[in-house]
Amino acid sequence: METGEDKFGVKDAIAKYYNQVRAEADKIFKGNSPDENDMIMDEIEEYICKRLYNKIYPVTETAADRGFWSLCKRLDWVTFSHLEIIQKNRRVAMWQYAAKVLNEIDNRITPLEKLDCMMECVKTIAQVLELAATKEGGGGADETLPIMLYVVLKACPKRIHSNLK
Repeated sequence: METGEDKFGVKDAIAKYYNQVRAEADKIFKGNSPDENDMIMDEIEEYICKRLYNKIYPVTETAADRGFWSLCKRLDWVTFSHLEIIQKNRRVAMWQYAAKVLNEIDNRITPLEKLDCMMECVKTIAQVLELAATKEGGGGADETLPIMLYVVLKACPKRIHSNLK
């Protein structure tokens, strides 16, 4: 069985526990708005994730992680030209920054922190494209997707599959 696979049903047990905590919190904080209760549950989820992180998260890369990393390494030769990224969007320093931000995902513990890391990467790309956009337009999917591919290939994240799973 592959490292990182949930052979003991830990994922389901944690989900069940979380739902029980949610039900109790809803009773205790019944005077709160749903948004306030969601904020409380976000804090509880973060606490649970941080406490369980070293026990449930795979310590080593999974086969899927190694496969993706290997593919990125084999595609290291890909350039802006190969992805048909137009000249005005060839912002090496900004794309290196976005790749660095993406690689931080492995240093994050909670799902929310990992999502924030992904969002920061995407936000960086969107902001740079917005700054580079002309009056005629720009920054749409036709320009964004090749840059996302470029950033992911250059980041070559070690455990992306495990982090997104």
